[in-house]
Formats: sequence, structure tokens, C-alpha cells
Amino acid sequence: MQTYVEFTQIAFPILSILVVVLGWRAQRKSDMLKIAQTQLSQMRSEAYAGVYSLFFDILRDVKSEENKLNSHELGQRLMKIKETVLSYGSDEVVLSLSNWLVHASNREAKHPHDQMIVLGQLLLAIRRDMGYKDTKLSSR
Repeated sequence: MQTYVEFTQIAFPILSILVVVLGWRAQRKSDMLKIAQTQLSQMRSEAYAGVYSLFFDILRDVKSEENKLNSHELGQRLMKIKETVLSYGSDEVVLSLSNWLVHASNREAKHPHDQMIVLGQLLLAIRRDMGYKDTKLSSR
């Protein structure tokens, strides 16, 4: 009986410490995961903002009588966008961006509005990735 009491007096504090340490480690891992997810979400937001910014700048340039955007600047911005989207974007967004770039570089497109549909698909993929999974919008 005395051996059992000694064992419980030793085992109980050790188990208590072990539970506390394991709980602390689990909480720390959970916190680190939340921080990483927040950073990824922020990087995605910045990458997708670059896509939207480029789109609206091109739209403004097309509507204005002055062409302020030059091809070198657009090329540089597009390379930066591709880099960040490839690094942080979802698979759907990466594939949509690639599809849009193929359509945008096709000078012999039969229907110019097809390029806008593909761009719409890219913008919708971005919306879905940013949390609007049940969007009612379509690319048409």
C-alpha cells in the first residue's frame, strides 16, 4: 500500500506537468498555424490586387485618348503578378491566369469577347479563392 501511495505521489505531478507541456505545445502550434494562414491570406490579397490593378489600368488606358501605359511597363507588372500568383495563388487562380495569358497573347482570336470571358473567369476564380465561394456572378 505504501508503494502505491509513493507511486501516485510521484506519477500525478509528472503527468500533470506532461499534460500542461503538451497543451502548451498544441496551443503554440495552433497559434503558429493561424499566423501562417493570415500571412498567406495577406500575400494572396496583394497578388490578386495586382491583377485587379492591372486590369483597371488597362481599361482606363483603352478608354482614354492618351496611351500612358507602355508595353515594357505592362510586361514588368505582368511578370510580378505571375510571380506572386504562382507563389501564393490557389490552383484555380493559377490555371485561370495561365488561360487568360494564352488568350491575351493570341493575336488571331476569332472572337475578341472570348478574351473578356476568360478574364471574367480569372476574376471569379480570385473571388472564390478570397472567400466568396457561393458567388452568383458569372463570366458571361
